[in-house]
Amino acid sequence: MSTAVPVALHPTGAGERHAPSAGHLLSHYGDDVERAAALLIRAEPSEAAEAIVAYARAGADRLVLRFPVADWRAQYELAAQAAQLARSALPLRSTATAGNQTGCGGWARVTLDVERRGESGAGEGSGTYSFVNPLGADHLEDEFAAALEEGVREGLAGEARTVRVHRAWVHAVDANESVFRRAGREAVTKALAAERAGTER
Repeated sequence: MSTAVPVALHPTGAGERHAPSAGHLLSHYGDDVERAAALLIRAEPSEAAEAIVAYARAGADRLVLRFPVADWRAQYELAAQAAQLARSALPLRSTATAGNQTGCGGWARVTLDVERRGESGAGEGSGTYSFVNPLGADHLEDEFAAALEEGVREGLAGEARTVRVHRAWVHAVDANESVFRRAGREAVTKALAAERAGTER
């Protein structure tokens, strides 16, 4: 899912008094002032980073920042700061495929979001394991979800993290519990390895 968000960023410590109003910024987009104010991210980079993370946690795969201001070069620089801050807080996203569709062993592909070290827990601090599957049984059958979680636990090897299923591809003919377990284990293992190496996106 992609979404576009209008932003008006200001340097850290500059204060909102230096940021144009929502009505001034977005009148030429055809939005009414109330809706524009609700959509607009008018903040310094650290606050904008929090908003970016919130969009990602809500399910956005791609966020397009719109700069309806004249000084777009300065906005790009501030947005780059916000993006870097957001990147260090976003969950580790990892996709893994197990098996193939040319044999009898089955096939599965999953994308998981693994919370970074110290970020797990639903508002109750770190050190909490949680497996979250928002897809529902209509998309990922219970037995496949259970097998996927088994693989996630194997990949975590005792680490307490929150892992959220972002996407799962299910091929009715080739899907089985074994490949979902393998895909879950591989996705988590890749995410943790990227975090240790500092190569995650």
